[in-house]
Amino acid sequence: GVQPWKDQATSIYDVRYSTPNADILYYNMGSGNGYNVCMHCGKTAFDRDRLRDHRRLRGGKDAENSEICSGALVDGGIKENVILGGRFKTDFCEIRFREQDGEYSNDEVTLWSLGVILTKTLTSFLGIEESELSFGIKRYDRYRSLFIFDNAKGGAGYAIKFSYFAEDIFNEALKKLKQCGCEKACTKCLIDRSSQWYIQKLDRFTAIQWLERAVK
Repeated sequence: GVQPWKDQATSIYDVRYSTPNADILYYNMGSGNGYNVCMHCGKTAFDRDRLRDHRRLRGGKDAENSEICSGALVDGGIKENVILGGRFKTDFCEIRFREQDGEYSNDEVTLWSLGVILTKTLTSFLGIEESELSFGIKRYDRYRSLFIFDNAKGGAGYAIKFSYFAEDIFNEALKKLKQCGCEKACTKCLIDRSSQWYIQKLDRFTAIQWLERAVK
């Protein structure tokens, strides 16, 4: 489980933490309507047509020497609108950020950019490897939140220490982003092995704008 939010209308950010034995539920809806999955071999695709007369995911042939998967040939062999997901037991903190108008941020670029730099900076303050922590974005009806979590199964108590260093983390993160000279994002500030997959959602200037308000 997770602690309830503490409604602090004057705070520029809110943070809450996981309770003991908490789980993160993660899921992937594909392009929005889920995936098409072959129930015989497990092959998955956005478009059902991509599974028409498909070959088995792991190759091989059937008794009739055919390479076509039996799932493509029978009714019910392909299941539509499948949401892929799972659970991961670990420690985490969840943060929501206020914009200048007082509303919680729903801007993807702000959340992803802050997610990268705050997670990196937290690992630095804790003296641990960057691989020990990860982050994700949770979508609510009217805003998005950032959650930082331990990669260790069962948790290692790292993410839940965010508030111990929050103000220092904001200052250090701002310093790092301002020192960079790139146009939006680069390997010196926001791009690494993990964030390279969503470069279009990274902008150091968007993060700088929020952090400058946070450290005033």
